[in-house]
Parts: sequence; structure tokens; C-alpha cells
Amino acid sequence: MRSEPMPQYALYGTLFAFVMGLVSSPSLAADADFSLKMRTMPKTDRSYLLATPRDAPTPSPRPLLIMLHGGMGNAQSFERSTDVTPAAIRAGWIVAFPNGTEGGASHRNRRTWNAGRCCGRASRTQSEDRQFIENMIDQIDERESIDRKKIYVIGFSNGGMMAYSLACHSEKPIRAIVVVGASLVSQPCAQPSRSVAILALHGDQDDSVPLEGGRG
Repeated sequence: MRSEPMPQYALYGTLFAFVMGLVSSPSLAADADFSLKMRTMPKTDRSYLLATPRDAPTPSPRPLLIMLHGGMGNAQSFERSTDVTPAAIRAGWIVAFPNGTEGGASHRNRRTWNAGRCCGRASRTQSEDRQFIENMIDQIDERESIDRKKIYVIGFSNGGMMAYSLACHSEKPIRAIVVVGASLVSQPCAQPSRSVAILALHGDQDDSVPLEGGRG
């Protein structure tokens, strides 16, 4: 688990290009004109940042990209550091940046995900993060109309662990995940009812989530 990285525009641009490669013939708009709003789930304190194109409603549902921040990060910092939003909007996608479980009283915006054996307060309290993300997908679909055959997830560190958890256990049809600097900590991993494409990137000098396993 680690805090958010410094801006890595080339890296996340490459990851988004991988995801786009799974979608046939995307049409690119000229400008990245979009709305970025924080939404709260009804009757909960859970929230997510949603980026949607400002143009007229599309006649067909849009792909959805879910971006999962690292441990001790949050939706706003991840949106700023990755710079994925403009590229996704130009392709006509919707992008969601959900907020993980709050930290303690003095660290409310330093958030983590309950991905199984990790991480932080989310794991200790057995926060229902997977259910939150599934509910978020339903809410976005109700308001914006998404293509449920084109739901993708990119996760960094603890967010990558959460991406693995979604691929293993989510009832929603996740088509592909991209994982950066994370390990599978959701055991056992259920046999998905459908195939899930995975691109996993991990550095051999990672001392937060060691490539060879063990404690970070």
C-alpha cells in the first residue's frame, strides 16, 4: 500500500490505450469538453467523482472506465495525477473515480480498499467496497446509460488489489482490468462466469508491494 504517485501521464495514457484496444473502432471527438462532479450514494456516505461528456446524449450506451486510487489516496488526487479523463472523454467514454473507505478521524480523506487481506481501515472493518462499486455502476447506468458489456477497471496498488477482487467476485460483467503495482489478496478467487482480460504491471524494486511476495 502506498500513497498516490506523481503524475504519470505516459503510463496511464498507455493503459487507457490498452483498454480502448478492446473496444472496436472508437470515435474520437475533437475536444475534451466534460463535466466533473462528485456524487454521493443514497443513504450512505460513499461517494465517487464522475466525468461525463458535455455533448448531447449519445444514441447508444457509453463504455465505463472505473479508476481505483491507491491506499491513502482519494478520487480527486487520482483524477489529477493520472490525466486519463480528457482522453477518455474524447473517446466518448464515462469515467468514474470512486472514493475508498475513509481513514480515521484525523485522516478522513486518506482512503483504502477492502480487497481481502489488505488494506488499512477498510480491511480491518470489512468495509463492503465491492458492493459500493457495484451499486455505483447501477446508479451511473440509471442516469447516464452505460454499455454493460464494456466496463473496465484500472487500479493502482491497493486499488489494483481491489480491481483483482472485482474480477474475481463481482456480479457485474467486468470486461478487463489493468493493475499497476498490486498483488492478488482476495482468496480464494472464484471462477468467473466469463473471461476477464488482465494487464498487470509491477516493478521488481517495489518495496510497498514486493513483486516476489512477503510483507511490504
